[in-house]
Amino acid sequence: MSHIATSRAAILLALTGLTITACASPGTAERQRLAYADRGNAERQLSGRVMDSEQAARLIGAARNLAANEGCDDAIPVYRVLAAYGRNFEIAQFELGQCLLDGSPSALDRREAMVWFERAAMAGHREAQKELAEIAVTGGDYATALSWALVFNEQNDTAIAPMQDFSAPFMDRLREGLDAQAIAEAERFALDYSPDYMASFRMGRPEPQRDEAPDDGVERIR
Repeated sequence: MSHIATSRAAILLALTGLTITACASPGTAERQRLAYADRGNAERQLSGRVMDSEQAARLIGAARNLAANEGCDDAIPVYRVLAAYGRNFEIAQFELGQCLLDGSPSALDRREAMVWFERAAMAGHREAQKELAEIAVTGGDYATALSWALVFNEQNDTAIAPMQDFSAPFMDRLREGLDAQAIAEAERFALDYSPDYMASFRMGRPEPQRDEAPDDGVERIR
């Protein structure tokens, strides 16, 4: 088992030791400890730049291997770090949500999974949109299910992401379970939908933001 722990720690060190507190649930102290390990060294290596696509692909692959070979408990800490990088890491957010629902998830695991599914779905990740619709209909929330099913169907581009639309009978079933107002609201949600990306994480201190010059002509830094 020691090689498993070493492998997991090595992956987490490569992920920059990003602080993960927003979605951590009770009982994850060991995961957080590993994520914080050698943070100073990681920051020196990656300070001031975003993770490049090659590094991201390698680490997502490592997380998938951990999930497949050792189980989601080992992969979740890695996925959490990747998911927190925000834009362009929607696949990690989606797969983190899946891992959190693996086995017998606690109420906190389910809640966190929904957060990551929603972040990925809002950014345009179609699998996350489909997942949200299916989870909602299973829970009897036909309004949410219809909202995401409409978004999912309207985004379909088989040349880019070949996924079968929700069927007409399925959509009819959702509408039959709703009143006219709820249907109208779901259709409005789909009509108004446009990708909303989570901010990209950047290591190091944030650079000062300069406001546009105010009327007195003096440039200020906030």
